Amino acid sequence: MRLGTDRLYGATHQFGDPDRHIPARPFLGLDEGERAAILATLADWLAD
Repeated sequence: MRLGTDRLYGATHQFGDPDRHIPARPFLGLDEGERAAILATLADWLAD
């Protein structure tokens, strides 16, 4: 599975750039439940 963007400005939008006074505008939003589910799936996959 791949998630993200191939655009050069993707990281700037996601995390912001304080040096250029650009606030973060995350487009990859995960809540804690989604984050936990992804980490559990990854841990299961790595354990196999």
